[in-house]
Amino acid sequence: MSKEIEIEISNIEFWITLAFLIVLAYWTFQVTVPTNIVFGDEGFHTTLARWIGTKLEYPKYIPFEGTNLRKTGYYRPPLWNLLEASFFAIFGNNELIPKILNPVITFLTGLSIFILTFKIFRNEKLSLFASILTVSLPTILTYTVFFYYANLLVFFSTLSILLFFDYVKNNSWKSLILSSLFASLAFLTNQAGLALYLLILIWFLKEVYENRRLKNSWIISIFILIIVPLGFFVRNLVVYKAPVCYSIPYLGKFWSLDLCNINEMQEKYKFKGQAIPTGTEQNVFRFGLMNYLSFVYGNLLFTFLPFIFGFSLIYLRKEKIFIPLSLFLLFLLILFPKVSSRAEDTARYTILWASTISFVAAFFYEYISQEFEKSLPYSSFIIILIVLILASYYSISKLNSLKPLKYWSISFIQACKWISQNLPENSTISTIWAHNAAFYSNRRIAGFYADIALSNDLNYTLKFMKENGIDYLFIQKFSIDPLNRGYADNYPSNFVKMIINHPNIFVKVYENGPPLENCLNGNCDGNVIYYINYTAAGF
Repeated sequence: MSKEIEIEISNIEFWITLAFLIVLAYWTFQVTVPTNIVFGDEGFHTTLARWIGTKLEYPKYIPFEGTNLRKTGYYRPPLWNLLEASFFAIFGNNELIPKILNPVITFLTGLSIFILTFKIFRNEKLSLFASILTVSLPTILTYTVFFYYANLLVFFSTLSILLFFDYVKNNSWKSLILSSLFASLAFLTNQAGLALYLLILIWFLKEVYENRRLKNSWIISIFILIIVPLGFFVRNLVVYKAPVCYSIPYLGKFWSLDLCNINEMQEKYKFKGQAIPTGTEQNVFRFGLMNYLSFVYGNLLFTFLPFIFGFSLIYLRKEKIFIPLSLFLLFLLILFPKVSSRAEDTARYTILWASTISFVAAFFYEYISQEFEKSLPYSSFIIILIVLILASYYSISKLNSLKPLKYWSISFIQACKWISQNLPENSTISTIWAHNAAFYSNRRIAGFYADIALSNDLNYTLKFMKENGIDYLFIQKFSIDPLNRGYADNYPSNFVKMIINHPNIFVKVYENGPPLENCLNGNCDGNVIYYINYTAAGF
């Protein structure tokens, strides 16, 4: 029979962990609350949640981005957007919702790790180390202050994998059922949750083969894995004629994805890439594998090297969790080459395994503290103190490095507010920073497509924009590329010159910052909004 979780109030390790989690939440609030919702996809997720919470609809296509000829289906796992939307529906369109929600999820993740690790191993120090190491990982802190789906995915996947380990070690049928529930919720947050499905399915087949019978707990678990996401699959089948709108790594696609998106654009040009390849914009191997591991897991002597030692200890102790743990980590190694084209994305796509890495590393610290304790009573708290100091130092350093990324050009936000107050609600605006503009302007935003940026042919550019129903251009002076390198995150200066040279067609309706003519070499703040006068061009 499985044992109930009992944590004594006098358990000092629990109170130390709780205090650290509270302090860390305060530090993260110091970053999230006063800053803007502008980094990467957080504008997209927050705008989508706000739209759903206001309209109380589940849209077929992304309603605030796209053109007449291109629309992206809303076929992604929806749980993160729906969770945010539920708060928006209850409390109104308050920016504090995502700013508070993510740090709270990280707090709950850390608390859950302590409780479940204690349930599995009845070891307070192991529980403390596993919790503190996880919440202080750079990749966890990153997605605590950036409002993506990743943090919620970590929460559900951590609950699922630890409960599964409890089932394997302690034969707790309740943990197996709960593990399946949280695995299905992880999948509804992001498709990376399929790794948990695969682990549970393999273990199910193993036990059926070994025992030659099917336990009731497995029947319930498999039922949960099917029934919880069933509505998502059925909805996609009805709307897009496909249960999911992506191909599975190494396996490809098993059905047509033609109806998942609308794309009637006839494009002639392509960007070289999304952003100029420096830092984490590079692929993992060009960025450097050691640099990548440091970017994701922090100081390698603090986390990754202890992970290697911890994995060895689990093997040497013949822990029952070793085989499922190894299998789960093998999935990471198999997936890694498929998602390594951009280091920043790789960290997000593999964040499902982050808490498992730190959970394993905790075994090393627990072993060291145990050895100290043999020589001198209570000396294990020296190890705890060292870990607390280092975790605090690395957390503060990471949060300080993330805070500038959360600030955005004030002039950009001012321009968006002008758009929301002055441009027609049915207008479509083309800009590079589509997600950010959608959030702050509350207008439909078209991307800045290669056929607009790279053709250098006025008539072709106008024809393309006219066909796509683009009414305005929203240019950020800080994104002008004087070298015309052809990346999607920059406006080629040749394109900007073409706009300047045709003022009767591109009619300036708003500008802030220095004059655009003085900014062709870059290093300017400010924005320009142009109305596109197709009539003056003969369209």
